[in-house]
Amino acid sequence: GILDGSSRPPQTILNPSTDVGAPATIVNPEFLAWNQRDQMIFNILISTLTEPNVVHAVGSVSSAALWSTLLSMFASQARARVMQIYFQLATVKKGSNSITEYFQTIKTLSDTLAAAGQPLNDFDSVSFLLKVLAPNMTHL
Repeated sequence: GILDGSSRPPQTILNPSTDVGAPATIVNPEFLAWNQRDQMIFNILISTLTEPNVVHAVGSVSSAALWSTLLSMFASQARARVMQIYFQLATVKKGSNSITEYFQTIKTLSDTLAAAGQPLNDFDSVSFLLKVLAPNMTHL
């Protein structure tokens, strides 16, 4: 709940005091405890970032803000990686490799896509595997 912001209590609450002149609202003690946990998690997240990634954390003041920034940053990198793998699949050539080595290359790239949450469907898998045979195939 801290990383997605869903557990954040209100910063202030109505003052239960009925004293004349007492402020209408006071700082919520639950918010103070939550904020302390949030800042501990924020510091843990910051401490795990490599130096080039710390610059992306500038301006984030809460764990949820930092987490959102990191998700966006790494998601765009993951999309770029998926596109790169698709390009590799489309352009891989058998060359002097054995058919086993060629199939292993296709399988490794396919497994990498699956690990990135973008598994190939059966048709695409077969298409990439068989494209090496296309020059030798005749039309019916």
